[in-house]
Amino acid sequence: MLKERTPFFRKSLLATDFLLTVGSFAFALWALEDFGTLDSAAKHLSTGFLATLLIGIMGLWVWLLLKHPQYGQFRGLRLGEILWPVVRVIGVGTLILGFWLVFVELDRSGRATFLVSFAAINLVSLCGLRAGIWMILVGLRSHGYNFQNVLVVGSGPRAKAFGESVHQHSAMGLRVQGYVDWDQAVLGQQVNGSRVIGLLENFVSILDNRVIDEVVYFVPRRMMDQIEPCVRACEERGIRTRIAVDLFALPLAKPEMTTYLGVPMVTYQPRNIAGKHFVAKRLIDIMVSSAGLVGCVPLFLVIAAAIKLTSPGPLLFQQKRVGLNGRQFQLLKFRSMVADAETRHHEVAELNELSGPMFKSKRDPRITPVGRWLRKWSLDELPQLVNVLRGDMSLVGPRPSLPHEIKQFQSWQKRRLSVRPGLTGLWQVSGRNQVDFEQWMKLDLEYIDRWSIGMDLKILSKTLPVVVTGRGAS
Repeated sequence: MLKERTPFFRKSLLATDFLLTVGSFAFALWALEDFGTLDSAAKHLSTGFLATLLIGIMGLWVWLLLKHPQYGQFRGLRLGEILWPVVRVIGVGTLILGFWLVFVELDRSGRATFLVSFAAINLVSLCGLRAGIWMILVGLRSHGYNFQNVLVVGSGPRAKAFGESVHQHSAMGLRVQGYVDWDQAVLGQQVNGSRVIGLLENFVSILDNRVIDEVVYFVPRRMMDQIEPCVRACEERGIRTRIAVDLFALPLAKPEMTTYLGVPMVTYQPRNIAGKHFVAKRLIDIMVSSAGLVGCVPLFLVIAAAIKLTSPGPLLFQQKRVGLNGRQFQLLKFRSMVADAETRHHEVAELNELSGPMFKSKRDPRITPVGRWLRKWSLDELPQLVNVLRGDMSLVGPRPSLPHEIKQFQSWQKRRLSVRPGLTGLWQVSGRNQVDFEQWMKLDLEYIDRWSIGMDLKILSKTLPVVVTGRGAS
């Protein structure tokens, strides 16, 4: 029986990847030089330099491959899941290599041609290797070879769904040998073509009398103590054990097995903007806010003059707001109200046109004539580009709330704090003050649950028409 998850298979695959990558490097250099693509400077690159470059590539490739948790694992994975580590490694590695080659004496076209050629040859060879192994394994399994026998503990809905998946994906090389349960009433019953062959009290006997390669547990969390002897029995016999962790059935946060400071943990990750997606969003924020601040300097000067000439007080209005996960920051705006507006809030409380803790009023007497014009076209919010650049806010996200407003939120509404607040969002492009408070909160959560870079760009594209027409502004 082939054992794809053994250290031998993993090491053999790594060694083959190593050789194929060396071959891809040599073939790319030979092809480019043979066809006269490299310039004369590149043709005279020293052997020592090329050897250093190759060693750097091999070290980078090996490090990236081994960092991927699915590297060297074929069983239980679809072909796309097997190929993804390769695509990811070659993509990231080529970007790093391209940055380094900028400092090498190759002309621009030579660098680009070498990079594309090497990456393409490497991608085809490594993916081709995996596709070939996968097809061989599928062929063997279709003839009854290279299967692993699985014993399932539990016979509830999750165990049944797992068994059904095993039957539907026979190419993954798993066979359910039977189910073990703790309820005498289900003993002998059929589950997805297999039977409940025993109870937990007979578990050790089942292991000793059947060929079992791994055991998968689907048990409620109240039974964790009861299955501990079974897990230890598997350990003693060298049998792989998997426990389908379902500690809490949360509708949004999904469990992930992670290692935190060296300690294995089950992490419940809520749907938010994290990882590489966070980096992409942050880069867009930095680039756009920087360009916006530079490009708006003439407009800032006009607005500053208008504010200073028409009403006494500071140019900018600063107010404490609540951002990501409760962090407080100073929100910046061009002042659109009289200087003592904050102390006079109680005078206009009854003019609020929004339900809930938020305050908005088109009839607010504290707004100055210039301020009313600024608000209509949302120009008072332009200084918040500084907040975006500093990382307090994002271009797109829920609007930042005041601390006393957050205290009045219901529990489900506080999830909007799981992302950075934004200059614009679904609320702004959906009617602003024409949308009531509860719908506003639902729009914020919809944004969090459906977020993508494309969604941000769509909201930004819709924001300009809303600002130009002044729709829903106060």
